[in-house]
Amino acid sequence: MNKRIVHDALILTAFTLVLGFILALVQGITADPIDKANKAAAQKAYQAVFSDAKSFEKYDYDADEADKLVSDAGYKDTIDDIETALDSNKETLGYVITVTAKDGSQGSITFSVGIKNDGTVNGLSLIHISEPTRRTPISYAVFCLKKKKKPDS
Repeated sequence: MNKRIVHDALILTAFTLVLGFILALVQGITADPIDKANKAAAQKAYQAVFSDAKSFEKYDYDADEADKLVSDAGYKDTIDDIETALDSNKETLGYVITVTAKDGSQGSITFSVGIKNDGTVNGLSLIHISEPTRRTPISYAVFCLKKKKKPDS
């Protein structure tokens, strides 16, 4: 019986090593395209909240201090990024702040908000929702509306 346990353990170890290698290989192949897609989605979100901006530049800020300010205000959210929205003359139109709200019922929501220099909100763009939307009554109602109706016989 001990030989059987050792045999099975060796087979499981071999499977684990091979699958781990394959996973690492796939991650190495897909990391760059995923990163490019994420950056493109972020640029699209920035443009959605500041359509009159010609370019965006990363704003240098202290992430730890920003997270402390958010936490002190009673939120669990994190500020992921701040970009400066610039016009064609490189004049600052405002800022795009990307936030991940972590106080959802079962997940997080990442969004970007554009704030003009005068402090007014210029736009809002949803980037990612990890909430399980199918469990809510509203989403279920939308799901039911999207179902194809059976033709009358």
